[in-house]
Amino acid sequence: ALPISRGQVVAPPPPGEWLAWANAALYQQNQLLFESHTSRIFNSSTAVFFWKSQSPWPALRGYLYDWYTLRANGVWRGARRAAGNLRSPRVDLYALSPATLANRGATPWAEVSLVASWFDLAGLPVGPPSSIASGVDVAPASAARFIVPTPPDDVTRVPDDCAATVCFLRLRATDPEYGDVDAWYWRGAPTATPSYAALGALRESRGATARIVVRECTPSTTALALRTVDVTADVVVDALTQELLVFPELAIEAVDDDVALGVQIPSGEDAPVVLPGAASRRGVEVILYDHDDDPLEFAPGRRRRTRAAGRRGELPALAIVLTAWNLPEPVVAPLSEECVRRLVW
Repeated sequence: ALPISRGQVVAPPPPGEWLAWANAALYQQNQLLFESHTSRIFNSSTAVFFWKSQSPWPALRGYLYDWYTLRANGVWRGARRAAGNLRSPRVDLYALSPATLANRGATPWAEVSLVASWFDLAGLPVGPPSSIASGVDVAPASAARFIVPTPPDDVTRVPDDCAATVCFLRLRATDPEYGDVDAWYWRGAPTATPSYAALGALRESRGATARIVVRECTPSTTALALRTVDVTADVVVDALTQELLVFPELAIEAVDDDVALGVQIPSGEDAPVVLPGAASRRGVEVILYDHDDDPLEFAPGRRRRTRAAGRRGELPALAIVLTAWNLPEPVVAPLSEECVRRLVW
């Protein structure tokens, strides 16, 4: 059925566009779900359960990766963003109050400072950074909440300059031992039905520019005896670009041949944006498996390899590919022959 808008039938978006929006929403929703749990908001719950792959019913919600492509989705990325660090700041997206420092570690989180910064879609600061807390100690397995002042002093409230658009809030916790830990949120006007049309306009304009620099291609073996290769690269956004880079994702792809690679798990930094003039060290960890094996049945001690030989038996051409919400086209960086050999038979 075609969607109805103000009494008129409008054409549905292409499937790729619809999926991009769905993944963006799932990213933020599940980031908030896991942050709420680890911030002790749900006092009566002790766990959050998700399917590892699709449920038996057609759906986008509630599972961590796509069974057909073995790629992580927005749910996985949002969950990793919220739970990837044992110590992290967070804030309630709806009320944006209170701000919280959550420590899931076994040792104290000492001398922590918490600063809020807003950025517009050009990646420019919206006002100066604002301090929420300084010199705070957070006990192990606990959360420290800060009831921020009421408007207009609430530094996590959407600024007036962002009322007609979308801006990104960055909460940065800093301490002498662990350095900087960031949490990011995208926000529109604080109304009952905020508009995120500016994000749609950003996707339509696709004015971002970026490049990738491959850094390492490191083989390893996990605790379950799974063989992996972690390919890392710097995602670099030029300082003169007019847009921040939104929802960047890396993947290993075959240039010409139809190559069966293993499960690809994002690694490294996972912030949803990269600011102009910044570089973000990200990666893809590939779990190697034998093409004749079930790629989802990873038994300890069994050897896993990727059948990725070219059509005539030669070494295939592989590349690391960067896509993003507002890139005009994917950015491709070929992998070295040595790296390809680690990824194939």
